[in-house]
Amino acid sequence: MSLRRNGHGDERRRRVLMDDSSATTDTVAAPTKRTRDSKGGKARNYSDAALAANQAPITTLIPKRTWTLSVLLLSALTLVVLLNLLYAELPRLASLVGKTQVAAINFEVRGNLAAWLSAALLAYAAVMSVQVYNLRRHRVDDYKGRYRIWLWLAVLLVAASVDAATGLHDAVGGALQQLAGSASTLSASAYWMILAAGMISVMGLRIGIEIRRSTGTLVTLFAALVFYTVAATVRVGWLSLPGELGWHALVTATLLGHLCVWFATLAYAQHVYLDAQGLLTAKQPKVAKAKRKAETPPESETKSRAEPASTSDKPATGKQVRIDSAHGESSPQPAASSGPLKAAMISSASVKSPADDGDADGDRKLSKAERRRLRRSGRHDSDDE
Repeated sequence: MSLRRNGHGDERRRRVLMDDSSATTDTVAAPTKRTRDSKGGKARNYSDAALAANQAPITTLIPKRTWTLSVLLLSALTLVVLLNLLYAELPRLASLVGKTQVAAINFEVRGNLAAWLSAALLAYAAVMSVQVYNLRRHRVDDYKGRYRIWLWLAVLLVAASVDAATGLHDAVGGALQQLAGSASTLSASAYWMILAAGMISVMGLRIGIEIRRSTGTLVTLFAALVFYTVAATVRVGWLSLPGELGWHALVTATLLGHLCVWFATLAYAQHVYLDAQGLLTAKQPKVAKAKRKAETPPESETKSRAEPASTSDKPATGKQVRIDSAHGESSPQPAASSGPLKAAMISSASVKSPADDGDADGDRKLSKAERRRLRRSGRHDSDDE
């Protein structure tokens, strides 16, 4: 007993299996392809590992819109202004509730609200630095590993946050003074200022090179360096201010410097995030004005080019127009005996041969004998003249 096989069913099964295998291959190979920007069709600067779907949920702390950055900056500035107003009203508040009860808003007391606000801003900046590191390490053209600077910046910001909250810099300055020995004439505060200035200068220069593509971040970082410089001059005594005003200016300038560092990390984290997602719009290159002038010919040259064309469009008149030839080209000389030669050509063209009597138009080419006769008559006319 023989079993009957269905050839069409086997062929259909084979096609289904081939379609499934090809779909599986496409699904596996799709994530490995380099994604492209949907707008310009250009390859992105970051690999697919930097996409939001492949990152930890903590990336939601990065502000995605400029409006969010503006609200955060205005909120921080409002807190700074509020703390300064409370410190300005400190004597009146101390007379009402007591001096010990208002120690939290006194800038001269360690652990005040300004110090804790500075510590919070620097800690938030350290978190943003780690987020920038997580995204920057997936940049496709960073072959030397320059993204590691953001981990060093995060460590430095954590140390600065601890110092802002506890005043650890006094202990570090005292330790440096003890290491220098009794022969040193510098104070503990001066040693700490030298160490802080060296670290801020080196790190600021390196970070400035890193964030050069973001103009807003670069300007904010420069503002932070300006505020830190003002605070250093007040602390050293180069900028002398009377009484509590000097301490007020020192704390306020330091707090504004910390705020600018915090905002710079936020702005650059947004820049890197948008660039990693392919949402950053590239600026169109501006064409130089000199190049535009070189490409467009002057008006005099345009007019000179347009003159021959305009003369050809005019209706023919009895006057003859002479057109000079281009530079370097020899103009054709007219024939010496143009009059007799022209008359001979017209007379020879008007003569008809007996074979052409039946033609309606009488147009034909000259024979060799007629050409020879025409040359001979032209020479004869020139000899007579």
